[in-house]
Amino acid sequence: MLNKLPQSGYTLCIIAGDRSINSINSRMIPGKDDGKVSIENTKIEGTHQHIVLQRPHPMIMRAPETFQLLT
Repeated sequence: MLNKLPQSGYTLCIIAGDRSINSINSRMIPGKDDGKVSIENTKIEGTHQHIVLQRPHPMIMRAPETFQLLT
């Protein structure tokens, strides 16, 4: 497992979630999280945009807000 992702060489937008449907996983993840990954661990230096949606991890790709951000 990587401790830190390298800086990207292109324009990058990260979309993270801050809701969890898995309270057991969330107890093991430090800080705010989406049940799979902490918001802090989604940050990469040099990111163009970092957006946090009020969604659990499996629902981020299905969220209407995600589609709006990608168009």
